[in-house]
Amino acid sequence: MTLLEPFARAGRDLWSPAGRSILSRSLGLSAAAFVLVAVAVQYGIGHLTAGWAGWVQTLLDVLGGFATLVLVWMLFPAVA
Repeated sequence: MTLLEPFARAGRDLWSPAGRSILSRSLGLSAAAFVLVAVAVQYGIGHLTAGWAGWVQTLLDVLGGFATLVLVWMLFPAVA
């Protein structure tokens, strides 16, 4: 048995009905978790800066968007 045979077998098993079900469920839950994190961070930033000047609020919204991307990037291995 060569090293490539187990990889080929795993690839075939991934596209079986049971493998597709697990793969689609995990991708869906990962996407939902990332969307939930992004919405929560944007809501929190918007809620904290509600009474501030317009340009400060806009600046913090943009920086918060970048912070959300960094957070999602760092959490991707744990969630996926």
